[in-house]
Amino acid sequence: MVECGGNKGAMTGGASSRGALVDGHGRPINSIRISVNRECNLACFYCHNEGNLHIKRTMTPGEIEDLARVASDMGVRKLKLTGGEPLVRDDIVEIVQRVVPLFEEVSMTTNGVRLAPLVPALREAGLARVNISLNTLRPDRYVRICGSDHLADAIAGIDASIEAGLTPVKLNMVLMKGINDDEVPDLLGFAAGRGAVLQIIELEIERERISSQIYSDHHADLGRVREWLLATGRRNGANPLHNRERYVLEGELDGEALPAPVEVELVMPMHNTEFCANCTRIRLTAGGYVKGCLFDRECVEDLLEPLREGEGPEELKRRITKVVSERKPYWNEADTTAGPDKRG
Repeated sequence: MVECGGNKGAMTGGASSRGALVDGHGRPINSIRISVNRECNLACFYCHNEGNLHIKRTMTPGEIEDLARVASDMGVRKLKLTGGEPLVRDDIVEIVQRVVPLFEEVSMTTNGVRLAPLVPALREAGLARVNISLNTLRPDRYVRICGSDHLADAIAGIDASIEAGLTPVKLNMVLMKGINDDEVPDLLGFAAGRGAVLQIIELEIERERISSQIYSDHHADLGRVREWLLATGRRNGANPLHNRERYVLEGELDGEALPAPVEVELVMPMHNTEFCANCTRIRLTAGGYVKGCLFDRECVEDLLEPLREGEGPEELKRRITKVVSERKPYWNEADTTAGPDKRG
């Protein structure tokens, strides 16, 4: 077994040895999303668990570092740590410390419940910024969505992150019909008051589950939100990742003055060929499998077992290259007839 953390020099290399990874559809791979665990302290009913496979393995901090180093050596520039809920891990600060030197930016997606007391240590470890789930500002709705009432804890995490400079803080709002689709102005005002970015995210589900009760009951059309944003604010370019549309609102909102201009980003993956055509991210599951896409079940390679068996970086790179070469857009032109046209 390879000793973790590069202590024997088995997993060496850095920016100087980086090359470019490009898939068969011309998409450069410049970011990786690493799930550090499957466990979570909430039970959000819409959760897709980051596409984690049902594998009961957990990577150590050293193993996460070793596999992150391989991705870095292959030209991946950005890393986002996710879960489950990453802050459930007692060693999350150590994980951040280990991976920060390998990338231009290391960020984290969290529900924020355990964030506030950990912010100083995470900032010192080098974490650049955070995305924090905030689907509602109403405690009763928070309980309905997440299964328990930790809204105050999440808001405390948001405020602590902003104060510590883990910015731009992005607030992730999954829009759900019949639950929180009337709260967009409220969340915009909340974000404006704190200098945060609001990401309005479409309820996402696999093709096979589009006919499910959850999707039919709660999927909200972000096209209507887009029209409202165009009428209320102004277009402000796009995030290169997925070509996500950005808007800025300032002045008044629903007759009340916004405390500051606020940026909004729309995340519209469903039936969206433009979204997939601009995906530059691969994923590493909590069990140590590299995937080409959130919902991909075929374009998958095990990295953790070879690492534990003593395989060197070249074999791990070969497996990552195989996944990248085989990855395909989840939504393609053939799917446009199955859903709304979301090209901007």
